Amino acid sequence: MLKAILFNLDGIITNLSTYNYLSWKSVFSHYDVNLDEDLWNEIKDHSRTTIAKLVLKKNNIEYDNLIIDKICNEKNELYKSLIANELSPTNVFPNILNIITEAKAKDLKVCVISHSKNAKIAIERLGLSKAFDFVCLPKENDNDGITSLIGASPISNSIAEFLKISGITGGECIGIESTEEGILEFNLFNIFSVYVSNYSHEKSLKAKMSYSSVVDLNLNEIIFQYYTANPNE
Repeated sequence: MLKAILFNLDGIITNLSTYNYLSWKSVFSHYDVNLDEDLWNEIKDHSRTTIAKLVLKKNNIEYDNLIIDKICNEKNELYKSLIANELSPTNVFPNILNIITEAKAKDLKVCVISHSKNAKIAIERLGLSKAFDFVCLPKENDNDGITSLIGASPISNSIAEFLKISGITGGECIGIESTEEGILEFNLFNIFSVYVSNYSHEKSLKAKMSYSSVVDLNLNEIIFQYYTANPNE
């Protein structure tokens, strides 16, 4: 039986990629490195530390852990400043509030799944603090209460945390995502995956359903397809 709808934050609820890119670009400029959009699109779904290492390596710049930590901290502070000053409720994508309202009316739990440690700040700035039953994002270590998965991605850890604290199984969830990586993560947990992007039809084939835009999302249609794919639920 369907019990929850999971939303990725960036690309589904709002667009945070621009703020990420601008903050990384500014920090790397201090090292005389130009982070172009082509490279950014290749690496943007990686962790903060991995992005720093990839860019420095590509530009033949020697680094150690101290430099990586310094760059990541600078980037994070700039990013938090950008979203705190520029993000507002007007940045919530059209139709998302309708989908959340409809889900709650059907007695479904709604959850934000994010690989960003700053997701809560963004949600507050968007005016959505009370809209979600759960906000699951990666934390630094087990002491923070996150489920630990060997070799897991930040998204995997966020999903695992939601399933752990909610007592809901993956098969009882619908997950709405805008990246191929996120869709693969949902599939890994047996979550009914919905891909939203006009970027690549080929990537959407890995999802159970696909839409070209958040505006086109139709919750009743998605739920119908969920039960069609899970007739015993």
